[in-house]
Amino acid sequence: MTPNDLCVQTGHQGACEMCCDSDNANGYATYVDALIQDCACTMGAVCYTQCSDPMDLCSNQAAMSGSAACIGCLNAVAMTDPCFTAGTGSVNAACAAVPSCVALTACSKGCNGLPM
Repeated sequence: MTPNDLCVQTGHQGACEMCCDSDNANGYATYVDALIQDCACTMGAVCYTQCSDPMDLCSNQAAMSGSAACIGCLNAVAMTDPCFTAGTGSVNAACAAVPSCVALTACSKGCNGLPM
């Protein structure tokens, strides 16, 4: 049984995702850092306007929290915008370069389809 199997056995998508994040902490950090930089906090990024107000995500990236508008924008572009999918300078490209992030992605795919 792999760690991914154990995460899927939680039986709920949220718990499964948290299990994957915990098992692959370095990969999760890589993913979040790339998401913040490539999709939110670089001038011209797709969610820059929504995330760059004072006290929002880009003013305190280490807090990894943002306004409803910022998080809503990131959720709306997740997995489809070039900030995720481009061959370079994207979440997917950053993740592909880090084995624990690749493992996180594989684990998370196993959570798809579980009840929320």
